[in-house]
Amino acid sequence: MYKNPLLQQIIFITLGSCCSLPCFAYQAEMNVQYENAALQQFSELDTVNVNGQFFPNAVINKFGPLAESAFLNNASNIGLHYSYGQGDLEKNLNNYLTSLDTKIGIIGLSAEYFIPSTAFYLAASVSHYEETLKGTRTYTGTEEVDEESEGEYSPMSARMARMINVDDVIAKNTQERIDQSKNNTGYAFEAGMKPLKNLLVTVGLTNKHLDPQKALNQGFSSTYHDALGITEDTALMLRSKYVANFGSIGANFEAKSYFAEENLYNLNADVYLSPTLKIGAFFSDSSNRNVSTIMNYKIQKFISPSLAFSLNYSDSKDQDSYGLSTTARF
Repeated sequence: MYKNPLLQQIIFITLGSCCSLPCFAYQAEMNVQYENAALQQFSELDTVNVNGQFFPNAVINKFGPLAESAFLNNASNIGLHYSYGQGDLEKNLNNYLTSLDTKIGIIGLSAEYFIPSTAFYLAASVSHYEETLKGTRTYTGTEEVDEESEGEYSPMSARMARMINVDDVIAKNTQERIDQSKNNTGYAFEAGMKPLKNLLVTVGLTNKHLDPQKALNQGFSSTYHDALGITEDTALMLRSKYVANFGSIGANFEAKSYFAEENLYNLNADVYLSPTLKIGAFFSDSSNRNVSTIMNYKIQKFISPSLAFSLNYSDSKDQDSYGLSTTARF
């Protein structure tokens, strides 16, 4: 059919390149994740994270890990993110039984811009966070009281009863209702550059930002855990990302630090055993003594250039969780 030798050679090279790594161009990506977290001294928290990104220019899958296509293409994008969590939490401490129904909702908007024909990069994101807690707090212990004070029991009369003749022991079962809500709007802004083709370094500011996109990448409980590690309203943020190739194996290294009243440190490493398969580990630690070190492990497999599935697991002294997610590109 094609008698032109040059044309035949061009077609052969093109098809050969596509066979070595599936050729696929996309302008939108959607991620959906479910996560179940078991919290220390509490019960469970179930969350769903949804993330959608649009790329004004088509992202073409070139040689390299499929998961890093957008980064390797310097693909500017805008994104919309949403996270929802719900759980029945129960804690028994110091004879107080606290039973809560908690609901968490986060919506976020983000944008990344690789300035054309330059090495410079800009990123910004904003998120709104809402949490409601409804339930009861019940004292389940016992107090020593005498017969006269039994009918008019109060914490004060109980203390007085200990100072006089004590004749009996009764159970205290007083209960109070809990109906609390909190919300805040946070932001993050970064500016940086790519001094090397596959290396990005940035500096920025963040303020009370709970990023649903980060929740999708490293798990909701890990992201919430990180937010607790920074107690200052505004934190200085430093970040770097590097994608490397070692023969047939690729790797992604990321580091992020937050400096405020308390400091927070994140490290992430992914190894691409093939362009379609990666395994990774995430580490987070804080100078805040009330926040424990956390580890997160993830495996992702592209079963086609447009569809991938992931499994991640997080573990710390305070909680452990697992998540399942899918990625679709259009």
